[in-house]
Amino acid sequence: MALDSLHKERQIKAIEIELATARDYIQDDLKAKFGYGENIFFYNDLVEYRINNSALDIAEDLDLEERYDLINDQPKNSVGRAFRGHHHEEFMPDYQFDGLFGKVTYDIIKGIRKKEFCRKGLEAQGFHVWSLEEIADIHNFREESIGKGFFSNKPSLDYVRDKMNEKYEKYWTTNQVTRAYQRNKDLLSDEEE
Repeated sequence: MALDSLHKERQIKAIEIELATARDYIQDDLKAKFGYGENIFFYNDLVEYRINNSALDIAEDLDLEERYDLINDQPKNSVGRAFRGHHHEEFMPDYQFDGLFGKVTYDIIKGIRKKEFCRKGLEAQGFHVWSLEEIADIHNFREESIGKGFFSNKPSLDYVRDKMNEKYEKYWTTNQVTRAYQRNKDLLSDEEE
C-alpha cells in the first residue's frame, strides 16, 4: 500500500492503531474466545472460525469498533493482521509481530475462502458445482468404460455420461461430464488417479 503524500501522517497513525490493536488486543480476544492453553483443539477451532467468517464478520463478532474505537476499515484490517502478523521490515519495524497463523497459513485460508465464495456464487447463478465424489465417479466410470465405445483402448465418454446420469438422476451432456473431469482431475489423489 502506497502512502498518499497529502495524508501520509494520518495514514501512518491509522496503520499504527491497526497494528497495535491486532497485536495487543485482538489476538488476546481470540485466545480468550477459543480457550488458548485450555482447549486442545484451539488451533483447529480458530482455523474453522476464520474459514467460516470474513474479517469484517469477526470484527463485528468481537465488537472491535466500539471496544477499541476503530473506524472505517480499521476493524477489518486489524483482524487480518491479528491472524497474519506484521513482518514488513522497512515499514514500521518496531511493530513487527507474529500472527496467530502466520502469513502462509493465512494465505491458504484466504484461498479456501475464495474458492468457497466462488462455489457459492456459481451455485447461486444456477451452475452445477461438481463434488469430489462426482469427480471420482467420473474418473472411475472412465476407467470402467475403456473398450466399451468405438475404440478398444480409449474411454467411452457416452458410457461415462450415461452412468453419471443414471447414478445421480441428472441429464448431463457428454461435454459437461468431460469438462468436469478435465477441470477437476487434479483434485483426485494419486490413489484415485
